[in-house]
Amino acid sequence: MSFLTLAMMWNIMSVEGIWYQSWGIHGISKRMAEIIRAGGSELWLGMPVKRIVVENGQARGVVTADDGFTGADWIVSNADYKTTFLELMEPTAVMGEFLEKVGSAPYTGSELCVYLGVETNKIDLSRMRATHLFYCARPGQAEEIRPGTDVLNLESKEIELCRWTDNEPDHAPPGYLGLILRVGFDYDHFARFRTGEKKRTPEYQAYKTELALKLVRVVENIIPGLAAGAIELMEVATPLAYRDWGHRYQGSIAGWSWRADWTRNFGRMLLGETPVRNLLLAGIYAPSELFMGGVPTAIRTGELAASLILDNKI
Repeated sequence: MSFLTLAMMWNIMSVEGIWYQSWGIHGISKRMAEIIRAGGSELWLGMPVKRIVVENGQARGVVTADDGFTGADWIVSNADYKTTFLELMEPTAVMGEFLEKVGSAPYTGSELCVYLGVETNKIDLSRMRATHLFYCARPGQAEEIRPGTDVLNLESKEIELCRWTDNEPDHAPPGYLGLILRVGFDYDHFARFRTGEKKRTPEYQAYKTELALKLVRVVENIIPGLAAGAIELMEVATPLAYRDWGHRYQGSIAGWSWRADWTRNFGRMLLGETPVRNLLLAGIYAPSELFMGGVPTAIRTGELAASLILDNKI
């Protein structure tokens, strides 16, 4: 991501505030589905794609999870580049050099996210005077996190705290606060619990709950009383949730890496057009950097994909 775009985004998030759809997180998608059906088109929701069929360098259709084939003149993939080209099609469908670029280009990392409903009269918020805060209990210490092991030192990790209902008080009942805790976590640390699409080992629920409570205890340095019975509701998302419900490769949360050096792999910002004829990409991985957040980026790239298809049909 360019320094200018990053600075602009942080200025908006810090000064103006982060926005979201007034219709709710699924509002735009539901409205689009209504418009598509009203126009006479069909939708198959909840039917994962197993494979994109490519013949002679051109996308011809998809094979769904039930092994059904659906042919199409055009395909728009909302999956990310790595999933689309490394998992959903045969390696021979595109040039090896392109696959190497896709495989080596880094994505942003994943995270553990804890959503809390907290009784305000049981906590002390005097140390967290800001709505949004980044905190590290012991900066400079090694994280000491090894794949396949327990977490030894959460105090060394940077934790993001957001008093979500400060700006939306109607989202919590009187006397309660909506609080979000986020901390970066490698996907590999949780991969051992994944047994399939949205399937987990029996130990997963207890482990992620234990991990969330450890995070709460660290945050209690900033919000005293948080770990002492103030929590009324807790939901926990791990990188596995970002992968299976967010459909993001290894739980990546924000598209391609924000490092400036990798962009030379592709040499352009908009990546909606692909080496496979009649295969387009939309979503936060369709450009090399986000512009004004994930939802605006997804909407704009979807519009570009639709325009390309219509332009080629006229």
